[in-house]
Order: sequence, then C-alpha cells, then structure tokens
Amino acid sequence: MSKSKYSILIDKSIEASLSAIELYNKPNFGYREESFAILMLNAWELLLKAKILKDNNGKISSLYVPIRQNKKDGSKSKKIIYKKNRAKNYLTVDLITLTNKLIIDSNLKKSLEILMEIRDNSIHFVNSSKLFEKYMLEIAIASLKNYSLLIKEWFNRSLDEFDLFLIPLAFNLPKTFNIDNLKNETVSHKRLLEYISTQKQNIDKESQYSINVVIDLKVERNKNGLSVKFDKNGI
Repeated sequence: MSKSKYSILIDKSIEASLSAIELYNKPNFGYREESFAILMLNAWELLLKAKILKDNNGKISSLYVPIRQNKKDGSKSKKIIYKKNRAKNYLTVDLITLTNKLIIDSNLKKSLEILMEIRDNSIHFVNSSKLFEKYMLEIAIASLKNYSLLIKEWFNRSLDEFDLFLIPLAFNLPKTFNIDNLKNETVSHKRLLEYISTQKQNIDKESQYSINVVIDLKVERNKNGLSVKFDKNGI
C-alpha cells in the first residue's frame, strides 16, 4: 500500500529535524546555530504542509499560491490560476503564510518567528557570541519539544524512537542577560539579541508550547570523579 502524500511530507519533515540535530551536535562545526534554524524551519514547513494536505484530502493544489490575472480593462479575473517559479513549476505557500493559517497558540507562533529571524539574519553577522549560543540552545530545545507535541497532536506520530536531544557545547555560557553582553556586538547582532530577549519575556504560561527551555549545566565532584548534571527550567 502506497503512502499518502501528507505521510511522505511527514517523513521528510522528521528527516529534516534529525539533520538539524545532527549538525548542531557536531563538536567542531562553526555554523551550527544558523544551520539548525534553517533545517528546523524546513522541518516545520514540511509538517505544516502535511497538515494542509491532510485537511484537503491530499489535493496538491491546496499548497499552491493562487493568483487572479488582470483583464484587459484592468480588473481582476474571477478565474484562479496558480503562480509559477522561474522553472515553471508551481510555487507553494511560504512558512509565514502557513504559520498564520495553522498556528493559533501564541508561544508556538513566537517560537517559529524567532527561528525565522535567526535564519533571515544569519547572513548579516558572524556568530561569536556566547549569549547568542545560550539563547539559541534554549530556543532550539523548545522548538524540538514543540515539534514533538504537534506531530503527535496532528498525526498521532510519536518521536520516542528518535534521540531528540541537543548537546550544550560550552560550560561558560552566561546565565543571565546583561547590557554589558551587547557592548562588543555588531549593530545587526545587537538587534537580533534584543528581539530574542523581548520575545522570551512575552509568554503564555498556560500554553503547553514553549518559547525557550532553560538548561543549566552543573559540574559536581563525587567519589567517581566529575559528573555533569542538567537542570531544566523555563517555559
């Protein structure tokens, strides 16, 4: 029995999320945060498109961008056609449109918007900020948590068989935000960090979805040597 179109998209979505995790967890990879944002957003876009297909009985045109042509008198034709790209293939709806159409929860929407800002700003700065690494880790963990919840809710797909975890790569990440952390940042990077900081404060505490998940690393000495403990807190 062949898979439905939306099931194929779900499988590709999961593959994209696992690729995001794999790249993030590489020990010597200088573009980890940006790569995670790009691939995780790809996973989200495929998941949302799968939902559109499921709700429209697999009708592929439900993903196309509709337009109306201009008539000779300048008015719009009633006939709907679909926009094409340079290769003459049909364009599909973008992630922002999908998010606005399908995502109601404010925390989940903000989580996706933050990832989009990181992706869109990635070409404008070089990531050399411990504060950005901390923010990104918290946002990335929240995104994976949200993704796992939503794929279960919409498609009854459990991700328990996969290792959906991110490894904190440094023990010297700042615990709190301080204006001094921004002194040596570029203007564009400052704006991004300030945007993330603002969004993290505007949360719906009743929501099951998270904007960020705080992870504190603690190194403790015991009779067997040193051990690392993860202390999870946050929304």
